[in-house]
Amino acid sequence: MNCSREQGRRSEGLIMRVLRIFTFVLMALFFINHQLEADAVKIQFHAWGGDPRINRYIAAEAEAFKKLMGIEVQHIKIDDLPPVIKKVQSDKASGNLTKGTIDVVWLNGENFATMKKSGLLAGPLLSKIENRKYMNLTDPQFLNDFSTVTEGFEVPWGRAQFVFIWDRKRTPLAPQTATELLAYAKANPGRITYVRPPQFHGTTFLKQLLLELSTSSNLQKACTPDTTSSASAPLWKFLDELHPFLWRKAQTFPASTQVLHQMLMDQQLLMSMSFNPLEVDGLILKKELPAGAYATTFKKGGIANVHFLAIPFNSQKQQAALQWINHLTSPEAQVRKADVANWGDPTVLDSAKVPQGIKLPALSLRGPAQNEPHACWMEYIEREWQRRYGVAG
Repeated sequence: MNCSREQGRRSEGLIMRVLRIFTFVLMALFFINHQLEADAVKIQFHAWGGDPRINRYIAAEAEAFKKLMGIEVQHIKIDDLPPVIKKVQSDKASGNLTKGTIDVVWLNGENFATMKKSGLLAGPLLSKIENRKYMNLTDPQFLNDFSTVTEGFEVPWGRAQFVFIWDRKRTPLAPQTATELLAYAKANPGRITYVRPPQFHGTTFLKQLLLELSTSSNLQKACTPDTTSSASAPLWKFLDELHPFLWRKAQTFPASTQVLHQMLMDQQLLMSMSFNPLEVDGLILKKELPAGAYATTFKKGGIANVHFLAIPFNSQKQQAALQWINHLTSPEAQVRKADVANWGDPTVLDSAKVPQGIKLPALSLRGPAQNEPHACWMEYIEREWQRRYGVAG
């Protein structure tokens, strides 16, 4: 009898020890799981946040990327890149060479030129991106960004072309030259305008006029006081004549193309603009532009460029950043990006190189592609425009 009781006590003790061990293991696993979640890789993607369609696309790709790779992407929505560049410059000046918190940036043009010249970029990167095999790496627009040689320090992400947007019912024949645009404005006072620089659509409108009006051969070269003054003189003469016929007589300017699109939709304006030749189709689908909206360039063409992704030199998560860039340049992500129901941003991939079964939308430029002026022109035009016309709100 006593023996049976002793065996029972031993069995109970063994069971309790097993339960305690099991509970300890469960608690340890729970702690480890939460610690792994806390330590999960997160990267910061600094990208323009001014378009809800683009923001939704980035959010969807970030969600897909997290499921695939377990890496979280935080989209830091910015208005402009210079404050981000200043942060990286400050890091470099203070000796923060490996603990940077900015992991990927969306950029091109003047911003790329500044970061490359100042040694603020990791790289070359392009050779580390697996999906480069689907690109035509000899494309001149991949090799030069606003006349700055890329040398693989940025990875192509999408294409753009500056276009004007009209409503066919009210403007069946759009102006084909700057001279015709001026005549159209005079015939329809208060019915056209442009986005206030330095918002990039406004600055690009000015650069488009510069290419149209200037006879200078120096626009793709570095600026000098002599060349900027003489080459830009026709632009300022044109704007002086145009401004009295703009919306509110150019005393104020819309802050974004979203405002322009809505004013075109509401029939306050006759013209909007975009840096995406496919955007008009997507906005018609969403009923954010009239059904008869269409996009055009000047007869000589429209400014076309490529926008890129890059990694700051001191990002402490460069491997994860490379994986994010590789994801965004995958055939699947590029197809989704080019869909006008999503973003409608033209692909950088070569349709002849992608796997069978992947159908990339054809590149739909609305006219001849014009090269960007040298990056220095952006800063000069914005500064000079502000000096001449910036008192207006």
